[in-house]
Amino acid sequence: MAEPVEHYGKWRIRWQDADGKRRSKTFTSKSAAKRALRKYEAEADAIRAGLMDPKAEENAAKTFSDLADYWLINVTAHKRSPKDDKSILRVHLRAALDEKKLSAITQEVVDDLRTSISNKGLKANTVAHIMSLLRAMLNKAEQMGWVRSAPKVEVPRPGTADYNWLDSVDKIHAFIRAAFAEEEAGRKRGQNHPGLGTMSVYYKHPTPPTVHSG
Repeated sequence: MAEPVEHYGKWRIRWQDADGKRRSKTFTSKSAAKRALRKYEAEADAIRAGLMDPKAEENAAKTFSDLADYWLINVTAHKRSPKDDKSILRVHLRAALDEKKLSAITQEVVDDLRTSISNKGLKANTVAHIMSLLRAMLNKAEQMGWVRSAPKVEVPRPGTADYNWLDSVDKIHAFIRAAFAEEEAGRKRGQNHPGLGTMSVYYKHPTPPTVHSG
């Protein structure tokens, strides 16, 4: 193995990369130069042996911004309605993730982002579209080898938040009584309380009796 060579007060190393090209680099200390030389030579050997992705270091530096740029050029541009992707990226995703390395977008980061977006009072359909786009983008990054494994992105089912499921007839009756009582109390206070007028209640049962009001 070659050794660092002192050059005008610094230490220079020379090595051949996996393609056989000669490389050189200088360091301020001999110990740092030695460590770097061992690293570069080991990586070159691993790549030549097929044990390491030659773009591993390059991919490790990829950020969400890189992914978003790639997505807009290579995917969004070919969609019938590209403005949806552009809007979601600009308003919701780039602001939160742009500077993050893809390897740093963990399951925790994704879950926190979903919670944050859901707490903004957006419609269920909007949240679903945002998370669906994020899932597709991270899966694409995995396919291209930019990340080893994309985190799981749960996409909420639109409309499920508009229903209240009750698992017994007693609970349905209790709910109806409470709703009527609240409606009557609202009238006495001079308020136009919606009561059951805007609600649908569904009973979970193999053949459920469904109670509609309004």
